[in-house]
Amino acid sequence: VWFEDSTTQKNSAHCATSSDCPVAGLAGQVDGAIQFTGSQMLDVYSDPSIDSIGSGSFTIQAWIKPENAPGEILAKFGADSHYMLWLNDEGHLDFDLTDRQGVYTTVQSLTSLFGSDWTHVAAVVDADLQTSPLYVNGDRASGLDFTGDVSNDGMLELGINYQGLLDNV
Repeated sequence: VWFEDSTTQKNSAHCATSSDCPVAGLAGQVDGAIQFTGSQMLDVYSDPSIDSIGSGSFTIQAWIKPENAPGEILAKFGADSHYMLWLNDEGHLDFDLTDRQGVYTTVQSLTSLFGSDWTHVAAVVDADLQTSPLYVNGDRASGLDFTGDVSNDGMLELGINYQGLLDNV
């Protein structure tokens, strides 16, 4: 089962079987949202257009409407590096990064997003400024210094253990 990518990159998401798929086409903020119940996920196959993300500046953004449970919004794990945007047990937005040298960094928002209405979240790696800020509804929520390379050829994963709606990831 496929979830079509409407950009020119055509990095469509898929799930292993139709019973593992989240429900698509619900009312969202930008287009149709996807409902995750905590037991589904979507994968985007490794592709050069997304494998190089993390070697310089990049931004991950999404509209989320979470329920009261932790889960991954987006993650990309490789053999020696990773990045992950997720909600922790308290509902705080976390952005975890492990660079190719094994240096681990986590940036965390201060407020819980559990049970919130639609919220725009963004995690940034700014290679020029060597920082990694988090934004919630356009306001800087937190940030730390970061200089590493987190690019990898792992699959991009959406919605692992996440409960709620995702749109425009």
